[in-house]
Amino acid sequence: AFQGTKWFENLPLGLFYTNDKALLFYKEDMWDWEPKTVVVKEGFEIIGSYCFSGANLTSIKLPETLTIIDDSAFGGCSLESIALPKNVREIHLQAFDHCYDLKSIICHAETPPSFVDYEFFGFGFFEQTDKGIPVYVPESSVSLYREHELWGTFTNIQAITEETGVENIQF
Repeated sequence: AFQGTKWFENLPLGLFYTNDKALLFYKEDMWDWEPKTVVVKEGFEIIGSYCFSGANLTSIKLPETLTIIDDSAFGGCSLESIALPKNVREIHLQAFDHCYDLKSIICHAETPPSFVDYEFFGFGFFEQTDKGIPVYVPESSVSLYREHELWGTFTNIQAITEETGVENIQF
């Protein structure tokens, strides 16, 4: 909504937060083709709509306080993997659609996060993402994810263990 305005053009590069626990957007240099790693600070609970849409990110560190990932938040970005914190409970429509480079998903939530609006629209669940990529989840929750209407469409759901090397991801 703000792209192309003088206000937006004069903003510095980086993350922009509200003071009520929501991340609004990420501004990057569109001419800088180097992939980026972003760290979202602790305390924030919501990644806003279109926040990282189309961004040149290879990785992101999300805060443990995150609970909601809004519409198209990461749509079309170049993430290679995503680690969802244990408190994520809602992923909204098309949050990760068209993430063609996504090679793995790590979800620390014991209960599979729900996909808001999917039932109404019938699309928007990791569209254009290879459903054979590994999805790592808590060992006690593997069957919940495999039996879930949407998470269960991934065919390679595995437990997070020391052998997988995903329990202590460092950025």
